[in-house]
Amino acid sequence: MTIENTLKQFALSFGREGVDNGNIKIKAHPITISEPQLKTELKEFYSLSNFDELIIGGELFMEIFPIEKLSKAQDGWRFITNPRDKSISEDTDHWNKDWIVFGDRNGDAIFCKQDINNAPVYGSIQKEKFLLLANSLNAFFQILTESMMMEKNIFEFNTQTDDFILKADFINAVQTIVNKYSESNKSNDFIEFFFG
Repeated sequence: MTIENTLKQFALSFGREGVDNGNIKIKAHPITISEPQLKTELKEFYSLSNFDELIIGGELFMEIFPIEKLSKAQDGWRFITNPRDKSISEDTDHWNKDWIVFGDRNGDAIFCKQDINNAPVYGSIQKEKFLLLANSLNAFFQILTESMMMEKNIFEFNTQTDDFILKADFINAVQTIVNKYSESNKSNDFIEFFFG
């Protein structure tokens, strides 16, 4: 499935009775993106989509940044501020200039490694742990779409026990979806990042 078709499916699924916040529309014709840092499927995503706010609710909670906030989203990841003199420098020790943060989950970055074929999607936990979430942005949105619909239609958002512990059945169902689109030995990375 092309990323355009995947995004159309995602847009149809997004909202889920008010659990998700924002509104996304997929354009009939991609627009030209002048953001020089964008390449691969990430550039295609921003050329095809139109949104001001995109917050996925539920157990997969995350924010996906609109293109206007993309430069600022690199702060703290690619760019770091010296607390003494407030100067900004590039963190070349822990971050690559081709790793573009496009989302956030509770202060942890969701980013594309554009320096690798297919631009795989990773999650970074405070630059200490780097977890492969999907082999491409297309696969990432396929996983999100199927998992969001499963959370709504099968679990009816009842994903936790009475003790507020995530149900094993829900985690297993997400892992099954991730395995469809990822190398099976890497599906645990997705589970650790989101439910860890």
